[in-house]
Amino acid sequence: MKDGVEGTFTLKVHNGVESDNKPILDAQNKMLEHLNAAGITCPQPMWALAQEEDEYDQELYEDHPDRYQQHSQGQRRDPVAPSQIGWTDLVLGSARGGTMFKKHAVRLLSWVEGTPMSKLHNPPLMLYHAVGQHLAKTHEALESFDHHAAHRRHSWDLLNTASLRGFLYAIDSMEQQEVVEGVINKFVSISGFQKNVPWQVLHADFNDANMVLEEDDAIRNGNSWRVSGILDVGDMVYSCRVNDLAIGMAYMLISAVSASKPKEEQEEEVRRRGQQLPPSKPVDPIEAAATFYGGYASKMQLLIPEKEALHTLVACRLAISFTYGMYSYSQDPTNEYLLQHATPAYEALCLWLSVPEDEMMQRMANKMVANAYR
Repeated sequence: MKDGVEGTFTLKVHNGVESDNKPILDAQNKMLEHLNAAGITCPQPMWALAQEEDEYDQELYEDHPDRYQQHSQGQRRDPVAPSQIGWTDLVLGSARGGTMFKKHAVRLLSWVEGTPMSKLHNPPLMLYHAVGQHLAKTHEALESFDHHAAHRRHSWDLLNTASLRGFLYAIDSMEQQEVVEGVINKFVSISGFQKNVPWQVLHADFNDANMVLEEDDAIRNGNSWRVSGILDVGDMVYSCRVNDLAIGMAYMLISAVSASKPKEEQEEEVRRRGQQLPPSKPVDPIEAAATFYGGYASKMQLLIPEKEALHTLVACRLAISFTYGMYSYSQDPTNEYLLQHATPAYEALCLWLSVPEDEMMQRMANKMVANAYR
């Protein structure tokens, strides 16, 4: 309920690390508002009730003077609505002096109705095209957005692929370590591309769980779904535009790889994700990634250096997902859930690397030609 009106919302309580990085939470709110103003449906941050002014509000006063009442002499006083971020004290632990608390950030976000793409089993091929188009529209909207907090070092930014060397020990298999190290070496060899490509704020987590869909019977291309919104900008970062395309292609590969498993494995995956198993034939994962690329390229023109780096960057995202997943599992071996994300990422990585780069580039070029007749 908001302002006496019933509705559905997400109450997000941030962990201690996220709560300590308050400027990035402000950046996320601003990015969501910017996307919504550009016609991209996404959760919208709600204003918190007025609280006592803290150092965070003081720090951001220069950027957000409208959040503060003004004295007639032009001096500021307590904020009318300090932030779209609320605060709550949660128990941190116990000490000799008593219970210790830590302030955690709390955000209330509007709910986006629809079905996450991850809930579909065997998504139709043309849905990958539509999702690629939606990423291009998102990029177009974000060309005019920036926030100082997005200019950060982020572990999941593809430009930090070389940092994976410090986590290879978490991978038990020497063969798998060699595969990931090969990706790292390839990235280092092409890393100069970043000087010749566009940069902007990225979503940076364009996966099937963050794509919200609605059924649309009016669509006549074999796909009865349309993209109605996007979720979760928690990984936002200022980086090379092509990285976002690579991230999206990587996750489309993972989605299609999961759908192409043997029937008994599919049924287990479907039960885990709460899906229903239709009799549809799964799409080829490489074809799914190429189709996603074709959808993106139909709306956004890529520069030659972006195209040349793309094959390696897709491999980088898959290697990052696998390696960090294995690292997290090494810290908590009882949590089998962590392997449910790492294992498909490695399978997708091996499949992606099995297709020669020039062949993959040709398949993506063919999708661009097909777009001209769609």
